[in-house]
Amino acid sequence: MRLMRSQIIHPSHDFPPNVLLKRSKGDQGRLHTTWRARDRFRSRGRNPAHGRPRPGAYRRRPATLWYGRPAAEWLEALPVGCGRLGAMVFGGVATERLQLNEDSVWAGGPHVHDNPEALAALPQIRQWVWEDEWQAAQNLADQKFLGKPSEQAPYQVLGDLTLTYPGSAEFTEYRRALDLTQAVTTVTFVRDGVRHTREVFASNPDQVIVVRHTADKPGSVTFQAAFTSPQATTTAAAGRDTIALDGVSGDTQGLKGEVRFRALARAEAKGGTVRTDGGTLVVEGADEVTLLISMGTSYRSYKDASGDPAEVAGRYLRRAGGKPYEVLRRRHVRDYTELFGRVGLDPANYADLLDDPELRRAALVTLLVAAAGTAGLNLIGLGFALLVNGASRANTFFRIVLFYPHVLSALVVGFLWSAILGTTGAVNNLVTTWGGQVLPRFDSRGRLVIRAARAGTYTTTLSDGRTLTTPIPGPVPEPRELSSWRLRVEDWRPGSTPSQTSKAVHELALDRLAAWRDIPDLADVSGVGTYTTRIDLGADWDDGAYLELGEVTDTCRVRINGHHVDPIEQLHPIVDVGPCLRRGTNTIEVEVATPLGNRLRVADPTVYGGLTRQAYGLIGPVRLVPYREARVGGP
Repeated sequence: MRLMRSQIIHPSHDFPPNVLLKRSKGDQGRLHTTWRARDRFRSRGRNPAHGRPRPGAYRRRPATLWYGRPAAEWLEALPVGCGRLGAMVFGGVATERLQLNEDSVWAGGPHVHDNPEALAALPQIRQWVWEDEWQAAQNLADQKFLGKPSEQAPYQVLGDLTLTYPGSAEFTEYRRALDLTQAVTTVTFVRDGVRHTREVFASNPDQVIVVRHTADKPGSVTFQAAFTSPQATTTAAAGRDTIALDGVSGDTQGLKGEVRFRALARAEAKGGTVRTDGGTLVVEGADEVTLLISMGTSYRSYKDASGDPAEVAGRYLRRAGGKPYEVLRRRHVRDYTELFGRVGLDPANYADLLDDPELRRAALVTLLVAAAGTAGLNLIGLGFALLVNGASRANTFFRIVLFYPHVLSALVVGFLWSAILGTTGAVNNLVTTWGGQVLPRFDSRGRLVIRAARAGTYTTTLSDGRTLTTPIPGPVPEPRELSSWRLRVEDWRPGSTPSQTSKAVHELALDRLAAWRDIPDLADVSGVGTYTTRIDLGADWDDGAYLELGEVTDTCRVRINGHHVDPIEQLHPIVDVGPCLRRGTNTIEVEVATPLGNRLRVADPTVYGGLTRQAYGLIGPVRLVPYREARVGGP
């Protein structure tokens, strides 16, 4: 797998307008989003013969990630890409940075992985395996049997294009956005009394990155552009309106870098002047400027890096250079939406999701991600398909941006890893923000509600300063620690043959939870343990509750009154059990499956005796934390 540094919009950074949810007395948590109305699917996109939509016919509501300040670090920048090309757009005012990627810039070069010592080492490796000398066999295999080099060569960034603008440091009305439905980033701000607008996109049809800068006052677009790179490079003028970056990829693991590359940046201005000063592109007094960025490398195949990067970059620049900006943008959007528009989810209650019009403008991206599993809603730009194997509209954007047909396998595979990790982080942060106190969510009718473990009045402050109050009636029942359990353990042991497993059963009554290694009968046990307890919630129970498992090793699942609840995140083992609870007595079961290390260390001490006993099982503390819900701004 080819990896590079991950590229992702980090979900924890500011998404103005801000929504501030806080108790009148106590904790507060800051939650951010944008929410926009979106045109519904139009009948003109349907095939009149059978009423089904044509591919790409869905007219999506805008799905926009937007921010009220420039990116302060790399993870806050917004991505654009078309498979072969990619850029991270930082959205600066005095200085704009575009980090540039081309999918074939890798360290090293074509080589043979064969290890000439491998064949001679194989008999000794086999002998040590038969003699159970596992570590010796592994060490010899590492030294002489693996290919050379044994590690994957790293993907490398091509470089940066930096745009430097003169003027004051002060600016107002800043907005930086990524429209997922069109794969276009936009930066707008007012500086020195002039409103500036920049658009950036990566065009698959024309194979260039396009930057468009306009202003509402003629002659106000002035900047200098220059390339930099962490690779070995040189810069120079490539004409009166074009600059070039030429370089070669870095060395790795004894392999010399052989992938040569070239990047070109050309300015096409309306009004004003364009010139070059060595490797610097100078634009002065223009009304509007279109900047075309083209990249090419010497990569031909995994065994051939003898291509001409200047010819590749020049060819794409020449083709794009003859087209007006409006044509470039139209071709890009049409090409992208043919892929992005193939599928859509538009729930019937989407338009009426929130009755209060203010909340339509101040919903919460991370809240929507967290609410997906319970509300079944389209996530307004971060995806409806968390309901379908974790995919999302954001991932749809990433997959199109990264994996257009006929490109190398991964421009930025790490992009998707961060999408997954970033989404998980958003959900976990919300659960942690809950912390037994307050959690915003959508109910089964698609209404925004506050879920709280304390009675009181909660205030939602909108971006325009207006507030909505939400009372949580009390008293909310206190959390209850569950310490007495019945434990039934299937003790998995090696059978009489390598393909057999024998299972012994242990049954214990626990008045407190502890790791198996600290329970004499289970000290060397591995397998599956089922913890069972009962709790009486009384005849007046009418609330929900979270089950907090505390520490648990390894994987686990929970049943309430015989019903399985949602899967549990191991790092934050908290699960909503409210829908399964009932008045009176409830049965709670926690099933824990452990690794086999504790059993193997005594079953085969020659090989595994060096392992230490691990803290398996449900260790806790386990708490049932009741909550109560109320609709935001409503009764």
